[in-house]
Amino acid sequence: MSMQTSTRRRFLAFSSVSLATGLSGCSSSLFRAEDDPSRSDPSTESTKSETQPRAAENDYTAVYRETISSVVLVQTETGRGTGFQYDEDHVVTNAHVVGNAETAQLRYSDGTWSDGSVRGTDAHSDLAVIRAESMPDSARPLSFVADTPVVG
Repeated sequence: MSMQTSTRRRFLAFSSVSLATGLSGCSSSLFRAEDDPSRSDPSTESTKSETQPRAAENDYTAVYRETISSVVLVQTETGRGTGFQYDEDHVVTNAHVVGNAETAQLRYSDGTWSDGSVRGTDAHSDLAVIRAESMPDSARPLSFVADTPVVG
């Protein structure tokens, strides 16, 4: 895979995640305002939520609130992306995010960082598993649907 293709895929992945987050009406993120040195003092900024009542929670916002504690930022020397907490010790992400790295840094939605070791990758399914050294109490494994969803 050429570097141009890899860069294009990263751009498309980042763009689709950004668009989905923006469309879902979510105002929270893995990155808090105090982590961004380019932002001005938040106490002096007027926000839209101060002047308008909060809109009713929609389905996307409800899903976001239910799953954000499972979302993990994965960062290696060669890549950066997101993953989800699978169980008490493991995070699942994309294989192209970890590349050939043996270790990764994990950031949870509460801002906590942890180191992790890449346990395995599968290039064909583009999946990788990372074993976290520690996880914050606020992190929760992502729940999976046990039954076949109803169509309709």
